[in-house]
Amino acid sequence: MEWDRRRSLRSSRHLVPVVVLVSLAGILPGCMAGAPPCTDTSEPLVRTDPPFQDVETWVSAFVDSIPTKPRQPYDAPEPCEQDGFRLAAVHASAGDLRNAAKYLNPMGYDVFDFTDRTGRVAVFAEQKSEGKPYEHGWGLYFVGIGSRKAPSLLVEAPHPIFDTDSEHLAAHAFDIAGALYLGIAGTHRYVNGFDGDADGCMTDTKCADMSHQPKSIFEAMHGISLLLALPGRARVYQSHGYGAENHESLNGAQAVSAGLREPTDRSKKVAQALRAARGPGGGPAFGVCLVGEPSGQDCTDLRALENVQARSTNGDFIHVEASRPVRADQNLRNLLAEAVVDAMRD
Repeated sequence: MEWDRRRSLRSSRHLVPVVVLVSLAGILPGCMAGAPPCTDTSEPLVRTDPPFQDVETWVSAFVDSIPTKPRQPYDAPEPCEQDGFRLAAVHASAGDLRNAAKYLNPMGYDVFDFTDRTGRVAVFAEQKSEGKPYEHGWGLYFVGIGSRKAPSLLVEAPHPIFDTDSEHLAAHAFDIAGALYLGIAGTHRYVNGFDGDADGCMTDTKCADMSHQPKSIFEAMHGISLLLALPGRARVYQSHGYGAENHESLNGAQAVSAGLREPTDRSKKVAQALRAARGPGGGPAFGVCLVGEPSGQDCTDLRALENVQARSTNGDFIHVEASRPVRADQNLRNLLAEAVVDAMRD
């Protein structure tokens, strides 16, 4: 009985990319509705020479290579370019990296056939000229190929550079979990001279704050990955960080939110896992503030109520704001990522 159930899940998982492709055919505005896709006639290139041997090193090197504000531009993508990434993700998930490259090569992205500690992964990496910033600033993406240990878990870091070391938490979580998807934003959130509020970002395509920009490659990849996850069971862990100078009442606690005013069963489970984690001396490793839970701490301004990925997630969304000391300590940030993953497993 158990073997039959697992076989059924594996079979349905392989059908997901095909079903998603069919369903996308009628809704993609730029590439599928009569307009030509963002492709060219040259032979697509799938690279088998990844520059790094593990996910965490790759992510770290990528973020280190992003010029800091204000030198790195952000290029607002056209609808067809967003569609190209969606289609590339679907093809990559099914193992068709050649068709993924067909869409991404013309936009200055390489597609790598990569193996992490769990299995095969397609990596979408923007090409970069020596001494120059990235042309687009759209980010780095890992898409699981075929079966994954955590086929409904998506991991994201929307604020590299600004939320220092938040990308390390995301990379470690993706790697140890065998998650379906990892998205790392590709630029500082306040480039292009935009440092307005969330509402302003949502209506200005120049805004590079990926947690508030609905018309981005980051959000397009988030949305398509939700469709590739096991239907109705998507779980999103988004890694953030805060500075103590702006949140003195937290006293270094980690803020956990579901992107809502009230806690959910999942956010309660994540908070419980973090509280149960033990540091080197055997005591609690983390203080925790759970958004919506009555306590003496105030983390209400870290609720992520205007987070566009939280709004578009059909499933569990978990937003964890890690304190700066935790993000700066490799052992603590790995412990935090592992606790979050344990609380979000199927």
